Amino acid sequence: MATEDALAYCTDQVRRLDRARYQTTLFAPTALRGVVTALFAFDIEIARIRDLVSEPLLGRIRVQWWRDSVGALFDGNVSAAQPVLGAHPVLESLAPLIRAGDLTHGYFEQLLDARESELDIITHNDLASLVAFAEATSGSLTLLVMEALGHRDSLAQDAARRLGTAWGLACLIRAVPREARAGRVTLPLSLLKRLRVESADGNGIRPSHSLNKVVAEIHNTALELIRDARRNIGELPRSARSGLLLATLVTAVLRDIRRAGFDPFSLALAPPPTARLLWAAVSGRI
Repeated sequence: MATEDALAYCTDQVRRLDRARYQTTLFAPTALRGVVTALFAFDIEIARIRDLVSEPLLGRIRVQWWRDSVGALFDGNVSAAQPVLGAHPVLESLAPLIRAGDLTHGYFEQLLDARESELDIITHNDLASLVAFAEATSGSLTLLVMEALGHRDSLAQDAARRLGTAWGLACLIRAVPREARAGRVTLPLSLLKRLRVESADGNGIRPSHSLNKVVAEIHNTALELIRDARRNIGELPRSARSGLLLATLVTAVLRDIRRAGFDPFSLALAPPPTARLLWAAVSGRI
């Protein structure tokens, strides 16, 4: 079992750096709350690499360390999963479920591949590329959460993939101002050019009506993913729905985006809708 210190580290990281998803962990079954939190902490660790390194090569070294360590856990090689200075608390927290065979290695690989691709200043060529990135990151993470909760059936996995991808797209919209300040453009190049967004050449993005139109198209794609996922959620058991509370979060964020007129620079980062999450968890209507 993971130590209390390792689980406390994961909980602290998620509570501080991903408050919205942290609140969804509060409604997970008590016995599984730790590993769900650890999965979110894993995503935080690898997503932060880009901002912690001074050049892509250093970032790739860190990604490879995580890749090797996770791979060692799946291979059952405990010693290989331990860095020189001791085991990482996230690895320690994930190890029991990985060793039990309850998580898919491929989903971790998809996450790591996508985060490694972020180390360069990337601009997705089209909307399909952006959706694929959201699916590889947030979609893969949500699939792992459903596996941790014991739901591997196709209906639960399909809903998880769609909702996770929608959340990823919503987060990409919210991140536009931060990415612009860093001189990065992650919105689809074809959309930026078609709608004549200024500075679509990689020198950063500024507020404009044209940019709002790009955001609206991404928003509509996320909204359609949610609608598709919700068509079959009612057929899932209540225990599965506890892992899909992301639907409540992304619905609230997309509503905020609409209220901001699709302008990411005027988007207020509202706190997670705690009362709505509680109602969704109790009622099962997400």
